[in-house]
Amino acid sequence: MSQNPPIKPKLNDVDYFNYFESQSDGWIYDEFCEQWEKFDLEKFDVITHFNTLQVYKLMIEKRCKRIEQIHRMWKISDEKDKNIKIVNQEKLEAIMEIDKLKSRIQELEFLWAQQKNIEEILQEKVKELESSVKSKNVLIQKYCGAENEVEKKREKFKAEITELQNKNQELQEALNIALNKYQEVKDEISAQNGVQKLALNELAKFMKECGNLQRMVTKPGYL
Repeated sequence: MSQNPPIKPKLNDVDYFNYFESQSDGWIYDEFCEQWEKFDLEKFDVITHFNTLQVYKLMIEKRCKRIEQIHRMWKISDEKDKNIKIVNQEKLEAIMEIDKLKSRIQELEFLWAQQKNIEEILQEKVKELESSVKSKNVLIQKYCGAENEVEKKREKFKAEITELQNKNQELQEALNIALNKYQEVKDEISAQNGVQKLALNELAKFMKECGNLQRMVTKPGYL
């Protein structure tokens, strides 16, 4: 039964550099370059920065060691011109690869600096938003306090209106009682006026009869 090959960690995995460093075959760097070319820069983070930087540093150290070996070979070698050309070519390729790795490091540092700038800008934006939220909360508390004060005044006005309505009801009842009393007095006065008018009529009638009687008495030949 065949075993599945181990899963290769990605560039943004914390175990990637340990995996890279543990490999001794030359293809591991080619695999790294292939992953880097396909890597989504939007996922570039601190772990990716550390892993790639450590890989480049390790490769530079290896190339420097190789150049030292080549220099030692120059000193002790008595080989033919062909071998010297091969060594020179290998040295040149190593130098070119070092330059390429240094260029990659600069590119990586530039990307890291850009991300740091973006993070700083976002942090400033967050601070501005937090300050805005605090000021808005202060205004909300202020408006809530004013609203509570208005509500208290409104309740006070309602109580005063209720009290005035009750007093108005009492005054209306007192007015109705006074109107009824006025009507009773008015009716009594009318009744009294009727009696007085009847008495005056009787008195006038009596005076008229008295006058007639007086004329009869004073009339010649009456007695």
